[in-house]
This record gives sequence, C-alpha cells and structure tokens, in this order.
Amino acid sequence: MSQLSSAGRKNRNKLSKNNAKRTLYFLIIFAIICFAVTTACIFNTLKLRKYSSTYNTSNKQNNSESLEIGKKFYTNTIETEEIIQNEGKILQTFEIGDPLYEYYISYEQISGLKNTAVQNKINADIRNKVEEFKKILPQRPEFDRISISVNVIGNFSDVLSVSCYYCLVSSENSEIENQTLGLNYRLDNGQRIKFEDLFWKDAGIKTIVSNSIYEKYAWEYAFNSDDAYMDLDKVDYGKIENQTFKKMVKFNSNPNIDFYFSTSDIYGIIDDFEFEIDMSKYAKEIAIYTNFLAKDLYLDSSLQKEFYAFTNFHITDCFEIENMRGNNFYYEIIAYPNSEKTNQDVKKVVQDKIDEKLQYYYDIATQNPDKAYLASVIYYYETDEEAAEKFYQCDGIITETDLTYFKENKDNIIAKARMQDSVELWCYDFSFTDENVEFYEEFMLHKADYLSGEETENIYTKEDREGNFSEL
Repeated sequence: MSQLSSAGRKNRNKLSKNNAKRTLYFLIIFAIICFAVTTACIFNTLKLRKYSSTYNTSNKQNNSESLEIGKKFYTNTIETEEIIQNEGKILQTFEIGDPLYEYYISYEQISGLKNTAVQNKINADIRNKVEEFKKILPQRPEFDRISISVNVIGNFSDVLSVSCYYCLVSSENSEIENQTLGLNYRLDNGQRIKFEDLFWKDAGIKTIVSNSIYEKYAWEYAFNSDDAYMDLDKVDYGKIENQTFKKMVKFNSNPNIDFYFSTSDIYGIIDDFEFEIDMSKYAKEIAIYTNFLAKDLYLDSSLQKEFYAFTNFHITDCFEIENMRGNNFYYEIIAYPNSEKTNQDVKKVVQDKIDEKLQYYYDIATQNPDKAYLASVIYYYETDEEAAEKFYQCDGIITETDLTYFKENKDNIIAKARMQDSVELWCYDFSFTDENVEFYEEFMLHKADYLSGEETENIYTKEDREGNFSEL
C-alpha cells in the first residue's frame, strides 16, 4: 500500500502526558491572546469602514469565480537550483564548520520553462538583485557583514514570487538591520505583477490592507505586553489606530507597494514595515490563483503537484500518499523531509508498520459504516547506512466524523487543517480545525534500532485527551 521515501528524525516522545499538558496550557494562553487580537481587529474593521474603497485601476475583470477553501490548484512545473556563495574577507573561523565571511549569499535559479527568454530574464533579475544587495555593505561601514537570500516563495498558477532579503550585521551581532523586497512575475510573458493584480477589480483593497496592518500592530502589542491575559480595557487602541492611519496615508499616496506572496499569504511592504495578508480571509477577493493561468508553458508536466488553495504547497512534496480505502476511510502518509538518502532496509520495516496500523484502523472503519475515519501518518528514520543504530518512528492521528458530513465536506476538512500555521511539519489532527470532526486516537511507534531491541508503542486515546482537559 505505502510508497515511502527517505526521511530521518531523532526520536521524541511527544505523547507523554506531561508534554500534552504543557501543550494544552500553551494553547489556552495562546487562545486568549488570539481572542484579544481578533477582538481588536474586529473593532478596527468597524472603525475603518471609511477606508473601504473601490480602488483598483487594474484592467482585470470583476470576480467571476469565487475562490473557496477546499478548491485545488497546481504548482508550476519548474525546478529551482540553490546557489550558495561565501565572498569577501574571512571574519572568523571555527573548529567545526565553514568560516564566517563578509558576504553570505544564497539565491535560486529556475529552469523548466519552454520560453527560455522569460526564464533567462527572471534568472538575470535574481542575480542582479544579489549584486544590488552586495553594494549595500561598503556603503554602511558600521556593519561588518551581510547575509543575502533570494529565493522562490510562490510557485503556482503560472505565477512566480521571489523573496529578496538581506541582513546587515555588526561585530558581535550587536546591531542588525534587514529588509525584504519582492520580484513577482507572470510566467507566460515574464511581465512583473503589480500589487493590485493580486485582487479582483471590485475588491476592497484598502480595507484589506488597513485590516492587515492593524492586525500586525495588534499582534506586536500583544506579544510585547507584560499582561499575558491582555486586559482589553487597557489596550491602547488609539496608538494602534494612529500607526495604522500613518501607514494607510503612505499606501494611499502610492498603492503600488512592494510585496511578495506564497500560496497562503501576501507580504506587503511599506517603507521598512512588512505586514501579512491572510488570503483565506479574503478568498472571494483574491485573483492571483486564476488571473494569469496559461497553457503549455513547461517542458515537463510530470513535476506538477496538486494542492489546496491557501495551504503551503511545499508540503505537497512530503505527501507520498493521499487516498481513500472503501468509502469511509481516508489516509495520508507524510515523509519528514530532512534527508535525500534512502535506506531501503529500514524503509521497508517502516512501510510494513504503517500498513499494519492502517489496516487496523480500516477494520474499525468497516465495522462502523455510518462513520468516516481519517488517518494522518508521518514517519522518519535513520537514512545513514553507516550509523551504528538505525532507528525508525512513525506517528499517526486518527479522527472520525459522520459519513454524510465527510462525503459533503472532505476537501474542506483536509484543507482547513493544512492551512494552519505550525512550527514544523507534522501529521494532522482534523478535529482541531473542524468542530464536526472528533479525535479518535493517536499512536507513536519507535524502535532505537530496526534490527534489535523492542519496539515502543504509545497510544493516546480520546479518554486520555478528555482526562487532560478535566485536570486543568
């Protein structure tokens, strides 16, 4: 059943009850902060109705097709090559690792377009941006070194977005200055995309921008506050509104701001202030997914990956299997992406273990035909064939819901889970993002060496979760 590729990760027992309790405490505190910020942003939305605007001088049409959560799109079938360079004087050496140079440079070059003129233009623009950033350090003698990173961040729907970042650092890291800019392209003709092109003609761009700026300042206020519980009566809304107003004055004077974008967010830049627009909040006003779709642009269409709108398409490379078994058992298998090596012997063991667990939960699904079950599994293992011990581990979360609800909302259930921000890639608990889905069970399988010793299996049940909540 499984078609697994290499990955490796040292063991961690994330299912321990202590860790679970600490996670619950963190989520409760974080929820309080989220509530405070959300309340502030709603308040701002009501007060900033005056910013609502029909501004958009684009030649695009009005929204003719609503973009909905759960709708699928495709990545562009181009490849990127990362180029890393160290230049200038050596500032510091270390016993282990590379020396520290004046210039650390990382940038990407693309390939795979049939139109090589467009491809060469984009690659030249990227290299020119690197050279432009390199000239900054000699002009700023108070800094000793510069780190430059120019990388593709948005690569879908026949558009491309490149994040261009530099960071100036003084001696002993006592002072840092950084800036991010964007390069954004249509891949059919290589033309640069403007900020307004991200939205439909009838979108309220000023409202979107003002709300997003306000939210950025509100989050900064929340995380800089000494009061973890955020007494809303003490929040200085006037200061936040004043900061937002000043940025909107600049936006109104020059709406063609700098930006870059991913599949989930737009990062607007006004002067040195960067704010984030969550595209899922304004799905019906977003045009970038469909506005520049073209045909026959790529040399190799087999590289194309399908992903849900507003989710991070980079995770699509980690999903090895997304499939249904019967009509009420969905399963997905994720490979943790930290190694390009493959140890076939260890991989086969992990494959068999995952197959056993999936069969177990599929049997439960067949015994409950009025319900649907969703299994999300991630695995990692030691890929170094020279390692003394070759561990493996796989973790899975199983959730359940009414079969009719699942059939009508399958894509929405999965997409909403993948839209959530996370520190690192992990398997998904679909009950966290859909109140109609219930947690069923979580498991962790670990073995220090696949050839010897005992395998450890931890099971975390619905009763365990409810018990942790009741003890808070």
